[in-house]
Amino acid sequence: MYILISLVVSLVLFGLLGKTIKKHPVPFYAAAIVLVVLQILYYSFGWYKVMPKWFTMYVVNLFKRGAFSTVVFILVMYAGVFTKRNAVINHFYSLRGEMSIIASIFTLGHNIIYGFVGKKAYFINAIVNPSSFEWHRLTATYVSLAMILMLIPLFITSFKTIRKKMDQKKWKSLQKLAYPFFILIYVHTMLVLAPKLDKHFFSIILYSGIYLLYCILRIRKAIIDKNTPSRIKQSASFAYTK
Repeated sequence: MYILISLVVSLVLFGLLGKTIKKHPVPFYAAAIVLVVLQILYYSFGWYKVMPKWFTMYVVNLFKRGAFSTVVFILVMYAGVFTKRNAVINHFYSLRGEMSIIASIFTLGHNIIYGFVGKKAYFINAIVNPSSFEWHRLTATYVSLAMILMLIPLFITSFKTIRKKMDQKKWKSLQKLAYPFFILIYVHTMLVLAPKLDKHFFSIILYSGIYLLYCILRIRKAIIDKNTPSRIKQSASFAYTK
């Protein structure tokens, strides 16, 4: 359910405000940071105990559980795999950098809450008391740490000011970290959801279908790109790298 709600929110946000986000991204980055800080305070000081349950479940949890950021990353993934584009695809393709930054901010917030806040504090306990974890939780925690190591350089180099200062070949080489990062999102999600198959069956099928289709489209694009003159390929990616 969270993935579907997050999809609607993401499509509305980036669909309706995409041009504004593209022209003036900083206020949206700042808003994302403010929301992350509020999330951390929300759980650190127990505000969730006095707030309506529906607010925690259907609003805060979209961001706390990483559903919103995951869906935004999925939109980024899909925007780059279509060989034929229409106005809608071009719209989201041009926003990949901004969407990635916003998704990264919320992902880092998700990891701060789960990693350091409350009794579970997965990152802390994975180091000081790993035996207290079930194997899938411990593995999911280590996968999260690996993802953060990949995410930080991807996040930093997504900013235009940083990207323009980098050698283009080095930047493109670094961006290849996005592929294992995207795959680890799926691995992490399955490690969290699969042990409760009866409860999360629909979400597991949905996530698996999304990733399977992405892999098919990505392989198809790689084959087409291999047989496409470099001049044409460069013009196709110009909107993102300029």
